[in-house]
Amino acid sequence: MHGHDFDISIENFSKIEGHATLDIRVRNQKVKDVKFEITENKRFFE
Repeated sequence: MHGHDFDISIENFSKIEGHATLDIRVRNQKVKDVKFEITENKRFFE
């Protein structure tokens, strides 16, 4: 690699209760930030 910067974003993972997103930021061949978010939908039953 030649020091390229890039971002990886993956949305809508399956097999997870709710929704999930994964964001990875790579700068100068090093991972600088990783964010994994899971949002659960509201349930309207008891």
